Formats: sequence, C-alpha cells, structure tokens
Amino acid sequence: RTVALAVSISDHIRKPAGLILTPVLAALIPPEYHHWVSPLISVGCKVAGMWVAWLLARIIATCHASMIGGLMAARAAMSLANQRGLIKVAEDDSMLDEAAGWALCVVGAYFQLSSGFSLPFPLNILLLPVSVLEWFLTWAVTWFN
Repeated sequence: RTVALAVSISDHIRKPAGLILTPVLAALIPPEYHHWVSPLISVGCKVAGMWVAWLLARIIATCHASMIGGLMAARAAMSLANQRGLIKVAEDDSMLDEAAGWALCVVGAYFQLSSGFSLPFPLNILLLPVSVLEWFLTWAVTWFN
C-alpha cells in the first residue's frame, strides 16, 4: 500500500513539478543535457512521493503500535496488580485498563512523533545495527519490490 500511495503522489506532483522545474533546470543545465531534464524531474517526483508515503506509513504505524502497546501494558500492569492483591478489579468489569492504555498510547505516540522516530542517545548506539537493517529493508522494499 505504501508503494501504491507513493506512485499516486508521484503521478499527481509530476505535472506541476514539470511546469515549474523544466524552465529552471533548462536554464541551469547545458543544452547538450536538456534531454535529461524530464527524466530528472520524473525520478525526483518518485523520490519525493516515496518519502512522503513512507512518512505517512510510519505515522500510521506509530499510532497503531502505540494503541496496541498501551493497552497491552495497561492490562499486564492491571493483571500484576490483581495478582499481588493491590487492586481487586476484574479486567472485563472496568474501564481502568482502557483509560490507562489510552494514556500510555498518547504518551508513546507523542514521544515517537516528537523525537522524529529516532532513538534516544544510549539506545541509538546500542541498536545501530538494527537501525541500519531497518533503513536497508525500507529502501529494499521501496525500490526492489
């Protein structure tokens, strides 16, 4: 779906980009290379479309993961509190787990979005191989699908 969205974005921005960038690039590029202006604009639109599509996909995935993760963490904490006798609330009879789950969801999504989807300092070095693998897989799916 992300690739389809990228193709759609690329198709929709190609004509306006061509109208705006063709005269600019024709003035900047020597005449013997003018035949490359159209392919350059086309590839640029595809790259821009992929960037926007992956950004939107990452935002959607972040929201979805924070909803699922917040609810899972809240239910696990509530179950643990029930086992230890701290509370006596049945999971199905209370909205406590949903309220706590949504609170965790908002905090988690805000952290991810505000940090620009990057890891904080100690984790970014520790998980560098995983980050490189994620980057490679993202571009492999994008360009070699």
